[in-house]
Amino acid sequence: MKDKTTYNINKQQYTREVMYEGIHVLIQYSRDADGSFGLDAVVTPDGQNITDLVRIQALKYFESLLRED
Repeated sequence: MKDKTTYNINKQQYTREVMYEGIHVLIQYSRDADGSFGLDAVVTPDGQNITDLVRIQALKYFESLLRED
């Protein structure tokens, strides 16, 4: 699957479909007035919000990097 980005004008939100380590996820994000992007949510194709799970896994990964020193 090739990454695909769509824009919902009603929500003023972008959605990018990606495959990450064999997992299909949708990354929802928006753009601030100054042009910066902000993450709104990470969801599965069936609509389950997994943002908190992704954050926890990212923190665990970064903590593991600190333990390797």
